[in-house]
Amino acid sequence: MSLIDKPLVSAKMITYNHAPYIAQAIEGVLQQETNFPFELVIGEDCSTDGTREIVFDYQKKYPDVIRVITSEKNVGVHKNSMRTFKVCRGKYIALCEGDDYWTDPNKLQMQVDFLESHKDYVICVHNCMRIYEDCTKKPHPRSDLTNIQKEELTIDDFIKGYFYPPGHTSSAVFRNGLIKTLPEWYYRSVSGDLPFFILIAEHGKGKFFNKMMSVHRKHKGGVTNFKSHMGIALYSNRIEMYNSINEHFKFRYKDIIKPIIARFYLLIARIYAQDKGKKLLLFKAITASVVNDRSVLLEAFSIIIISSKFYRLLRRSLAVIKNEGVRAFLVKIKCRIFRKSMSEDDT
Repeated sequence: MSLIDKPLVSAKMITYNHAPYIAQAIEGVLQQETNFPFELVIGEDCSTDGTREIVFDYQKKYPDVIRVITSEKNVGVHKNSMRTFKVCRGKYIALCEGDDYWTDPNKLQMQVDFLESHKDYVICVHNCMRIYEDCTKKPHPRSDLTNIQKEELTIDDFIKGYFYPPGHTSSAVFRNGLIKTLPEWYYRSVSGDLPFFILIAEHGKGKFFNKMMSVHRKHKGGVTNFKSHMGIALYSNRIEMYNSINEHFKFRYKDIIKPIIARFYLLIARIYAQDKGKKLLLFKAITASVVNDRSVLLEAFSIIIISSKFYRLLRRSLAVIKNEGVRAFLVKIKCRIFRKSMSEDDT
């Protein structure tokens, strides 16, 4: 059986060591009910856990729908993504990585219908359910993290999604052909979806459907797993990425970007504040945050106070003082100097 001649949509799926999940991801695509032809293009990056074999088994069963892009050696997540992206033939590209899955059989039809009838929109995303494989948290809608209150999105909304873009990767459908080549700085970003969505949104508006149509799975092997990626390395990478985005757009969005960079420097400062041997690095991070956004000066000062002997003395005093009046006064002081910056939950 030959491949579908002219698919309207290419479902792009990249995978590496997703053996426990890949079948569910593929089935979520195959179950789509549409009045147009679509293909599934799988970028398999030389998995070592049996994923490769599962993918080729599906390709043999559905040779008219599934194409597999692979090589003899692992090329890494960004290069695997780009080589798969380049061979997608559809007018539209829908994303779903090998450890996530679609849950609504009408997902593609709904999103494509919208884009077909709204030429000024270039991308549409939707709500999804977030599940945790280790059961450390209960499943919840991803919108709990993004707090999206509107259906029409602009590039500003995607830029502001420094931890949580308006739509998860598994929710995105966008017009093919908008991006010919990706800038060099893109390949240095830990998370590819955030800068990619921003580059797409440069070309037009975005649509958000507040409907649950996919599942985002958090597990130890995930690219942006919280335990392995949060911290100074991730925050520094985000700073580099946003500086590159700022330059890419010739500083048109600097009023949005510079406060974001300042926030990441504050997060780094909070980590250094917990280590007595990192005082110089702490003050460098504090200075960088204030340089980018003067409005964080008070918050930056609170971090310095928190790292000082005064704050440690205050904490010890609260642990031993029993008088409720004195305790209430000390708690009030502590609350005034301690201001949390942005959420440090997980990405």
